[in-house]
Amino acid sequence: MIRRYSAPLCAVILGAVCAVFEWLSRTRGLSLALLGGALAVSLLALAALARTYEIHEKWRFEDYFAGDDSILKLFSVLGGLLFALGGAGTLVGAVLESMALRSDPLEQALGSFSPLSVLPYIALALLAVASAYSCVALARAQARGEIEEKTAGLTLFPLIWAVLDLIIVFKNNNTNPYTRYYLADLLCGAALTLAFLFYCRFLYGKIMPRRFLFLAGAGVVLALTAAGGGALSVLLPGGRNMLSATDLMRLISALGAAVYLLGQMVRMCAPRKQVYYWQE
Repeated sequence: MIRRYSAPLCAVILGAVCAVFEWLSRTRGLSLALLGGALAVSLLALAALARTYEIHEKWRFEDYFAGDDSILKLFSVLGGLLFALGGAGTLVGAVLESMALRSDPLEQALGSFSPLSVLPYIALALLAVASAYSCVALARAQARGEIEEKTAGLTLFPLIWAVLDLIIVFKNNNTNPYTRYYLADLLCGAALTLAFLFYCRFLYGKIMPRRFLFLAGAGVVLALTAAGGGALSVLLPGGRNMLSATDLMRLISALGAAVYLLGQMVRMCAPRKQVYYWQE
């Protein structure tokens, strides 16, 4: 049983280990090369496990993600809740930070504050809430075997959210010389974008189960690394104020995406009682 679920288990364990390395890198000056090495080993292990996954050419979306409905609902609801919580928190945090900047005398003197700076966060928050809905709605459709054109379109919300999140992370840090403070966040956004892209391919393009299993595992590892390391750096002594409230809530949405992807990985690795083949 453990061997069957080795890919999702490996992703969670390695993600937790890398989160500790990320925290040490942020607060204790641990070499960034050690964190990079841990992430490289994690990705290589996931790639090796993904290569062992058995592919069935005639299977469709429901076949690959068939399994216990209770597991699907658990991961989907938890992922949706984290998505929605992170989205709402991101919006509130962005508004509060913009109000603080607006009242800052230095910002007023320099004229560097723009109310338009909060617009990307509003869009990100709305997409996070839409992604939360899509997680639950897709789980319901998967459990019933009723993936149609309307429900298939829901897979696009998490993908668009991941793309916008990656753009915001890059925009906010493209001039930051301290790579250790945003490298995991940037890699997390890239991995989640690719994972949801290949998730959409199950319904909109050529099915690539092994690549999705690898990229979903990479998204889980990097989301746990970024969110876990960031949370530890804020909660434990010596690392306060290293993350803004907006960034912390944004990472909660990333954690929700990871939980949802983890649920899909578990579904892919679960034993199947019934399969549905393409109608000839």
